Amino acid sequence: MLRHEKNHRLPLAGAANGSEICIKDASGNLALFAITTKPTTVPEVGFLLGDMTV
Repeated sequence: MLRHEKNHRLPLAGAANGSEICIKDASGNLALFAITTKPTTVPEVGFLLGDMTV
């Protein structure tokens, strides 16, 4: 992210399975957010899971 940008939105619907997103807060703390999708028996339905490591 560029220094002059204040906020950046990333729709999770556009993230692929296995994506990893680096997040930095205003205090400079960093976190890694990993996205996993889990299918169900119904093809149109699934679960989106997130795991954050600080």
